[in-house]
Amino acid sequence: VLILPSWGSAINMLLTMKGEWQQLQSNTLIKFMILASTFYMLSTIEGPIQSIKSVNAIAHFTDWIPGHVHDGTLGWVVFMIMAALYHMAPRMYGREIYSKSLMDTQFWLQTTGIVLYFTSMWIAGITQGMMWRAYDEYGSLVYSFIDTVNVLKPYYTIRAVGGLLYLIGFFMFAYNMYKTATAGRVLDKEPINATPVAA
Repeated sequence: VLILPSWGSAINMLLTMKGEWQQLQSNTLIKFMILASTFYMLSTIEGPIQSIKSVNAIAHFTDWIPGHVHDGTLGWVVFMIMAALYHMAPRMYGREIYSKSLMDTQFWLQTTGIVLYFTSMWIAGITQGMMWRAYDEYGSLVYSFIDTVNVLKPYYTIRAVGGLLYLIGFFMFAYNMYKTATAGRVLDKEPINATPVAA
């Protein structure tokens, strides 16, 4: 039941683009918003799936749970906030975004980073859950805790790389916003929205 209002609002956001999908190729702000809505849909379906008793028996206490939280927080919330700030900055400061190419590079860097980050956590979490539930014919655990940790090392490396890419993208965002406020080309007039959610 929780999926319906969540997906309703996300689909409503996506339907805002009806007839304007070509903007997705050239407008980075819209890329942020569409991807944020997609992450919202992913996060809100993942939570109910994890609440299913048989799934939760595997997922509980594993890296999959914080992976779910991170795809919601970093993918949905932060991307939507960045889209909003990129939209508002020219109106607040009366200046153009300092570097649209930097904004686009940031988008792709952070998208790559968050995908590496949460997928490595999903895989690590499912691996953890399956290893922790493995018993031999005598009812003893097949794997010790350290066995699980050793198997997960590659996923932790991928997670670190993804997190680093995301963090670099965040610093690019902060730099671009700072330069927009201080060195962006001064606008003659306030930006006009020609189409839905255009910046």
